[in-house]
Amino acid sequence: MDHTTCRARLEFVGNKVKQFDYKELKEYVSNYKGRLAVVMTATECGKCDTMLNYVEGKLIPKYPSIEFVNFNTDDVPLFAPPAFPSIVFFRNEYRSHEGHGLPEPIEAIDNVIDWWLNTVL
Repeated sequence: MDHTTCRARLEFVGNKVKQFDYKELKEYVSNYKGRLAVVMTATECGKCDTMLNYVEGKLIPKYPSIEFVNFNTDDVPLFAPPAFPSIVFFRNEYRSHEGHGLPEPIEAIDNVIDWWLNTVL
């Protein structure tokens, strides 16, 4: 599956990450109530596919209370995080935490999410 295209919103069935363009993401986040994790990617990022596969295969089933979406920053570079891939966490439309880069081991992402779920109001 090609995770790099975000120019059109793609909805997937089951444990797949929704992809948004900038305008759609901005509107979605501003109206979202609950916990949202935006996986920030770039086309030339080899580790981004690894992150998206982990999100789809492990994180979505493990954390059903969090909605995971993908945003490819190629078209909006000023919105890009300092490292790819990154996850930006929102709660009720407010940015509340973020993690940058692909950790080694990748399972360390779970610790960041657990901390966010248990600490951030």
